[in-house]
Amino acid sequence: SKVCTSHVEHAQPACADDGPAVHPVDDGFSRKRDNLRAAVALFVASYNFTWCHRTLKGCTPAMAVGICRMPWTVGELLTA
Repeated sequence: SKVCTSHVEHAQPACADDGPAVHPVDDGFSRKRDNLRAAVALFVASYNFTWCHRTLKGCTPAMAVGICRMPWTVGELLTA
């Protein structure tokens, strides 16, 4: 099997041996706490209401616990 380190390299963008020209200006993350909270809330809601999981036999976690009957669309998630 092939070893992949891309996830580690993405998590640790700074390397002591590299010069500053190699690194991007930003990683796409906001430093504002309110923006972080909103992004995490949107991710968690999307995970629980829109993503069908193989381990749940094609259900979303919300469907598995009986909160909803069908997976939500992204539009339904954003208007809820």
